[in-house]
Amino acid sequence: MKQVLVAILYTLLASSSALAAEIIITESADVTSKDLPLKFTLEKTTWRRDHIYIFGTVKNTGTTKYRYVQVIFTVKDAEGKFIGRRTVFVSPFDIGPGQVGYIEGSFVECEGRKPSKVEYSVIGEE
Repeated sequence: MKQVLVAILYTLLASSSALAAEIIITESADVTSKDLPLKFTLEKTTWRRDHIYIFGTVKNTGTTKYRYVQVIFTVKDAEGKFIGRRTVFVSPFDIGPGQVGYIEGSFVECEGRKPSKVEYSVIGEE
C-alpha cells in the first residue's frame, strides 16, 4: 500500500511541476545559412523529469517548396544555461507552398534539470 501511495504522489508531483512553471518558447537569434522563412507554431510542451516533449507545426506561407525541413530545439534553464539540443524532421519533411509539417511529441533530454526556455530554428533546403 505504501508503494502505491508513493507512486501516486510521485506521479502527481511530476505532472503538477510541468504545469507550475511556464516554459518560454522563442525563435533563436542565431542565424545560419540553412534557416528558412517558415513559421513554427507551438501547440504544447510537456516536461517529464528528464525530457521536454514538444508538439507543433511548421507552415509554409511562401511560394517556394522546401525539402528536408527540420526544427532545431535548444533547451536552457532559468539562468539561461544550456541543457540540451535536438534536431527534428517535421512530417512530412518536404513542405510546399501553403502546406504544413507536424512535430508530434519530439523530445529533448534535460538531464533531470527543469527547462525554462526553448529556442527554435527552422532549417532545410530549397
